[in-house]
Amino acid sequence: MSYEAAYQLESLLAEGMRWRTALQRVIHEGYSDGSQACLKAIKQQVNQSPYAFPEIEQAVYRRSVR
Repeated sequence: MSYEAAYQLESLLAEGMRWRTALQRVIHEGYSDGSQACLKAIKQQVNQSPYAFPEIEQAVYRRSVR
């Protein structure tokens, strides 16, 4: 489930949505329950493949992927 949530976050951020708004929409649409464990799983998913999620990588760590 963390991959689907990360993919949705990436899509929403790529459309220009802000981080908090995108996260709220992902929770509202049921891709995430909003718990710390779920958000940690999403972050781990992004850490495993930062090139697949460059928008999240930049939003979370405030740096760009090379």
